[in-house]
Formats: sequence, C-alpha cells, structure tokens
Amino acid sequence: MFGADGRVYARGHGADATFGDLSGKTLNSPIVAGAFDVFGDGYYEVGADGGVFTFGNAQFYGSAGNLVLSRPMVGMAASPDGGGYWLVDGTGTVHPYGNAVIFPGPSIDASTTFVLGIVSTTDGNGYWVFDIFGNVYPYGDAATYPFSG
Repeated sequence: MFGADGRVYARGHGADATFGDLSGKTLNSPIVAGAFDVFGDGYYEVGADGGVFTFGNAQFYGSAGNLVLSRPMVGMAASPDGGGYWLVDGTGTVHPYGNAVIFPGPSIDASTTFVLGIVSTTDGNGYWVFDIFGNVYPYGDAATYPFSG
C-alpha cells in the first residue's frame, strides 16, 4: 500500500520485501497512486502534481511534474512488459511514458465527472479509466463487460 506521505506499507506474502519509500522526504504534493513493475522487483509512486518516483528495479521513463494540470493526477498503471507507464489525471487525460501509448476510446466529460484511476489490460494494448460514478471507459483492446449485479 502507498501512503500519501510516500511511505510504502508492505502486506501479505513477502511483507518484509520493500524497495524503499519517501518516508521523511519533503514532497511537493501527496502521493496519490502507485504501481508495481511487471517483474515484481520494484514499484512506482506518483504525486498529485505528476511527479513519478521509482524504487527497486522499476525504471523511470518521465513524469508530468513539469506540466500545469487542470486537475491533479489520480492514477497510474505500469505497462505489462515493464517498458513504460500511464498516468491519468482527474479530467481523464492519459499521459503515457516509455513505451506506453494513447489508445482510441470514448470521450470523458470532465465537467460532469471526476476520474479516479486507470488499469492496464494484460497485453498492454489498452486500459480502462474509471470515474467516481462507477463508469468504466475502455480504450484500445480493453473490453466492455456487462454489469451483472
């Protein structure tokens, strides 16, 4: 688990195997999301301002820390091959780094919703973006699944 202060809280199998965190560091903005690299030997943290921090063997491919965002970053997903990652801000704008690319998909009306996060497909050829209302927006090869609740 990733704390807003950048601390990493290890739980479950291998709970003592952390690769470091931002404990005690002065951050420009709180940490809002994190992602594990595909190899299991590192992870990423992203701040609300788009700053990306890497730990272990996770590779740095860039950050949005220098961008002026209309809404803070809210989510992050690592590409399944370890070659990049996506960041998503509260408007639903996806920011790709490394070999992560933008995929076609639906428009999100940022005036009526707030995006909460992003999840990659297993093959990395798509992702799902989701909002506060439980809407899921598929991009690339991400499939749409019917609700059965």
